[in-house]
Amino acid sequence: MTMNFSIGFITLAVFCFWSFGWTVNGVFIPSSSSQKMGYRLLKLGNVFTWLSSIVIWYYSSNPNSEKWIFGSIMLILDLVLFMCAKRVATKKLTLAFSNDSPKFILQEGPYRYIRHPFYTSYLFCYLIVAAVLNHWVLWINFSCMLAIYLWAALREEQKFKNSPLKGEYLLYRKKAGLFYPKIYRP
Repeated sequence: MTMNFSIGFITLAVFCFWSFGWTVNGVFIPSSSSQKMGYRLLKLGNVFTWLSSIVIWYYSSNPNSEKWIFGSIMLILDLVLFMCAKRVATKKLTLAFSNDSPKFILQEGPYRYIRHPFYTSYLFCYLIVAAVLNHWVLWINFSCMLAIYLWAALREEQKFKNSPLKGEYLLYRKKAGLFYPKIYRP
């Protein structure tokens, strides 16, 4: 029975990873600057996470079915956040580490509470997989991906501060958190 829960968990994890990769083609505008080092690190980190998660899961011997069930529920919640962010992104967004100037600010759906819900979803998935599989490789990978996504988010924040949307964005920052909702919202 535990094996069924673990198969369900890894299937959900792979579906999350696949959804994230697939969405890059449908939601984001390709950019010639998207091949910068930061974007390449993101792609490499994603592929490494997929492959290492599957290998570590395959060799995992933890019989704790509650862990697999809890992880699966968390991945489903993560997919809900991801799909909500995708649904409201009716205008194309630019890829991480692009050098374009922002033309609009999304403030609907999860963007009302989180300025970077896609990054939050990606990171939450990495965190869930690391916590459930509890392997040092995945914890190091999560830490590296957190650093890279933080770097990307801070670069995007700077782009908004240097754009004509600066005033509106500064007000938006007071209401929405970077990767998680603000507890106090003015």
